[in-house]
Amino acid sequence: TAKNEGSKNKIQWSSLSELATDVYELERNVDGKNFIKIASFKANGQASNYSFVDQSPSLGDNYYRLKLIEGNGNEQYSPIVNANVRSFEKFSITTYPNPVIEKLYGSINGKVENNGTVVLIDINQKTVQKSAVSGANFSINMKQLNTGVYILKYSDAINVYTQKIIKK
Repeated sequence: TAKNEGSKNKIQWSSLSELATDVYELERNVDGKNFIKIASFKANGQASNYSFVDQSPSLGDNYYRLKLIEGNGNEQYSPIVNANVRSFEKFSITTYPNPVIEKLYGSINGKVENNGTVVLIDINQKTVQKSAVSGANFSINMKQLNTGVYILKYSDAINVYTQKIIKK
């Protein structure tokens, strides 16, 4: 099995018998073409459980397989398993200045998904501005808005983030 755990992937497998198996080589594929060896383990010689944490997977899909090498040199491969790394860091948004007088600037920390939007909502839950976000930075012109408290809401296919904004 392969399971994502934040910015790392945990790979586990079990053997029922290791009479012929001498070495396990764990391989990773991220380009859809080539597997590369990332770890090697000497077989215990009996039914065993193994675990490995890939400390440096790629963002997105990571495919793993085991290469079983027998003492006589014969090789076999396990089925391929997959773990997906969505982000290497926790998603957040930094805005400045806050309180704002004219223009609010924002910086997205984390992976921006397609079709991201930023919505500015007033205290009456009315949307006062809405715009698409395509990169890691955005700005909102708040010069014409009344003084008060607003909620900035960012959302995309995976992330939702809200923050209080004060307009002077």
